[in-house]
Amino acid sequence: MKQALFALFLIAASAGAEQNYARRSFDLPCSELQTAAVTFFEHDGFTLHADSSCGDCFSGETEHLRDARGHHLSTHATLKRYMDTSGDGKDVFGAWYVHRGLDTTAKLVLRPTREYGCAASLRFSYFWYAMEFLVVVPFDGDKASRPSNLRLENEYLQAIADSIAPQTKSKAH
Repeated sequence: MKQALFALFLIAASAGAEQNYARRSFDLPCSELQTAAVTFFEHDGFTLHADSSCGDCFSGETEHLRDARGHHLSTHATLKRYMDTSGDGKDVFGAWYVHRGLDTTAKLVLRPTREYGCAASLRFSYFWYAMEFLVVVPFDGDKASRPSNLRLENEYLQAIADSIAPQTKSKAH
């Protein structure tokens, strides 16, 4: 099932190449940014792989999402902090929900911006199992997903920038 969700994400990502991404420019070649980004993602539980649908793209997934500081994120915390909830409908009176099994996919795109620079674009997609209860009776359960609000992506890009800043300074001296 995880592979099917990941495949759907890749298809959607390919079809909607202009979807919302967090973006940041870096003053170093894309090859160096790639090394720093892959190392950072691996530290946070992702394994990024080259994405064959795009020459400068990387994709990965994790069941153990962490914030940019390395703290574990629960499904509930991720829903509240990092997902776009603007399209949600009104909750049914007396209904409550249990959210479990968060799977997160990442897509990172690196593009040269000038002779020595690189622009990074990052997007997460979230999938989980949602169980709805009416009062105390289980009513419905299904896989659910929401788009990102880009907050976590911006935090990751800032953390990558912070991790390469000391290296850049040491190269200059």
